[in-house]
Amino acid sequence: MKKIFIPFLLLAACVKELPRPTALSSFHLRIVSPTNLGAYNAPLDATKLPDFTLHADALGSDGQPFKWTGKLQIRISFGGNLTPSRTQPLPAGWPTLNMVDGVGEATVHLPPAFGELIFWVEDSPACVCGGSQKDPAGNTFIGEYPAKIDGRGNLVVEKKNSSGPCAGRCGSGGACYTCGEMSQDCLARCPDILAPHTMATGASAPVFLTPPKIPNVQTPIDMKNPDLLHPALEGKHVNVESATGSGKLVIQAVKADGFAVSDTGLPQGQFNGFYVYTYSLPKTVAPGASPGTPPITMAPGMTVANINGTIGAFNGFTEMNFPIWEVVDANPDMTRVPAPAVITRAMLQDPLVMKGYEAELVELDGYRVCNLALPNADPYDVRGYKIYNQYRVSPPDFIDANGLCKDLSNGSYGDRNVGAFVVSYNTIPCFNPAKNYGKTVPKIVGMLRHIEPALGIQDWVIEPRTQDKTSGIDDLPITGDLTSSCKAP
Repeated sequence: MKKIFIPFLLLAACVKELPRPTALSSFHLRIVSPTNLGAYNAPLDATKLPDFTLHADALGSDGQPFKWTGKLQIRISFGGNLTPSRTQPLPAGWPTLNMVDGVGEATVHLPPAFGELIFWVEDSPACVCGGSQKDPAGNTFIGEYPAKIDGRGNLVVEKKNSSGPCAGRCGSGGACYTCGEMSQDCLARCPDILAPHTMATGASAPVFLTPPKIPNVQTPIDMKNPDLLHPALEGKHVNVESATGSGKLVIQAVKADGFAVSDTGLPQGQFNGFYVYTYSLPKTVAPGASPGTPPITMAPGMTVANINGTIGAFNGFTEMNFPIWEVVDANPDMTRVPAPAVITRAMLQDPLVMKGYEAELVELDGYRVCNLALPNADPYDVRGYKIYNQYRVSPPDFIDANGLCKDLSNGSYGDRNVGAFVVSYNTIPCFNPAKNYGKTVPKIVGMLRHIEPALGIQDWVIEPRTQDKTSGIDDLPITGDLTSSCKAP
């Protein structure tokens, strides 16, 4: 049998390797100056910082330098979130980092910042008109208008005719969503919201700054604008480790839901008090107590440290929420508590001055209780008494013989700039305001609370602690219509 040999031709396969596509991926961000960025155990003084110079290099998806030209938004991350917020227009004069062929630099003057901080850059819109929201159907909106994320992860704003299927759609809370063109107001505030952005980001090495004191937390954002009395660190998670200088963090007042603490290293009125909201009666265990020792109720005169939590503004009143704290001395020594600051009528007319005393002990002398039973009594005050048990007191020359409070400016009734509210029903339950209309209260002492402007008017509430003389506290010394005991239950 004849064998046939068939040779196999081995062909080498030719494969052409195409270059991988590259695109902008991220930014390498470094701090050029200063060179000293502090350390955990040696932080920089947050109140004496120089300007920071940042250098950014664009990187492609292969990790190599990438030629990209554009404008980067600069934000700083500390206290758990970014400053400035993405949902607000950038402050006037806030810098951006301009990139040319993949390289750029910018100088940043820091706003109030404390603790560990990093710089953050991103190719994104300057702001998003109020942030993303959901409508009742679960659709995402940017400001008022519907948006979605496309296949590349970019934010896309859908523009539909206002007479289309989305017209007039309203949320359960009464906020309506319009499906028309982006509003001129939104475009004026955030002009680049519809421009394409890669959302590429970059972050610097950490900068270590000193932690804040109470005045750093409490001082308003804008001292020149009485309508912007919110704390500069609102929304930030902070740790107030200690008082200013040789002072102490002394508890001045304790309420059913928290306590007021003052930095005694500064004179009163220097934004050196704030309220620690504990959600229930604050209790503690004395330092050095053995395990299993029952907790004791916090009391004025105790000292604390390392007050840690998130800063909020409840109706204009600065609070620390979700707090933890350390009790340094559980002895309620009343000699540590600063004497209350006497508030004059002129001070009551200056919101910026009054804000400096928030959550501290203040005193009104010789004020009279406004008569809310009269038919022409201020309806705002009447409503406040019915709902919140708060009653107004007024200087004696701005209340008539019947106890009707007058307006400082033109003699008409109902101006809420003249006096202050007092809330004492839960701490001095024996005092009945309705039976003391028109009467003079020689002295009213209590913690000062700020209420957000109502109809353009700032309101201030004084919350007395107790009238239990055995405790050394006599915040409402009046003898009219008192029961045998004024001690709060």
